[in-house]
Amino acid sequence: MRIRRIFCSLLALLAVAVPLSLTACNPEQTEGRSADDDSYTGLLKTCPNFLPSSPGIRPVIDFGGETLPQLREAYGLAAVAGELSSARTTFSQATALLHWVSRHTVHDGAYDNHVPENAPELLAYAFDKGADGALNCRALSVILTECLLSLGIPARTVSLMPFSPYDNDNHVIAHAYIGELGKWVVLDPTWDAYPMDERGVPLGLLELRALLAARQPIQFNAEANYNGAPMDAANTAYYTAYLTKDLFYFSFSETSGFGDQGNPRTLTLCPAGYDVKRRELNNIAWRMETFGGSEAMQAWLTRQKAREILYVSAEDFLAAPALAYTIVD
Repeated sequence: MRIRRIFCSLLALLAVAVPLSLTACNPEQTEGRSADDDSYTGLLKTCPNFLPSSPGIRPVIDFGGETLPQLREAYGLAAVAGELSSARTTFSQATALLHWVSRHTVHDGAYDNHVPENAPELLAYAFDKGADGALNCRALSVILTECLLSLGIPARTVSLMPFSPYDNDNHVIAHAYIGELGKWVVLDPTWDAYPMDERGVPLGLLELRALLAARQPIQFNAEANYNGAPMDAANTAYYTAYLTKDLFYFSFSETSGFGDQGNPRTLTLCPAGYDVKRRELNNIAWRMETFGGSEAMQAWLTRQKAREILYVSAEDFLAAPALAYTIVD
């Protein structure tokens, strides 16, 4: 079964229409190893170190408010995840929620972000609606993040960003902190997937990045699929190459909670020596040249020029989460 072309573009944040033929994501071109694959792994290999944290930043998890418990009750998420036991771990709960979100939603990268970005409203739009309620990777990851938070599992929605300013595509995943593993792990609801090393150990983003940079093998869970298309050799090759392209730098909200609690601050994990602001300004300029300078594009450019880039170090990115508020039962 041929999977659909993925277009997790930042342009969707602006509801700007872009011809699919211009996207970098073409799952029909997945056979063998390409020069681009080596270029992407080469960039990761060449840039293994990251900038230190900006003064005053504090990544936190916010379990507060009434909405997360309401989400948990409305969709029976405690039953979906199962109770913790000697045989039922936090990771088992997290992956149960991953499979649940993927099973009841459909991905379409051309979704225009018109639904408010929180799990209750996104699920009302998408849950069991098929293609009529399809969402992009960011919206799916927001749903999964908030479902995890509703059960007290720390999680963030993280944007995975490519190196090139001439790239109109990126990916978004949920990054969950699993207590018994003592680390963050990648959960991707677009593909119902989590990456693992050769031994079957789930990987966090920086572990995944390091293995791909070293051209070491990774694997995915048996349930992984894209909108029902199985993870055969071609899809696995495509997905691995796609992740490699988008693992150059990461960004996420400083506070992860319901709707990110309105926190306007974005933190960036940036390779040392790389100028994120220049990349993003050049990217917007390229988009305007390629697709036209709409009012939304011009407003985005103005905001980006005024934006202060706040950095998070690898150590702070990997640290056990600080809690702003405890969960409301």
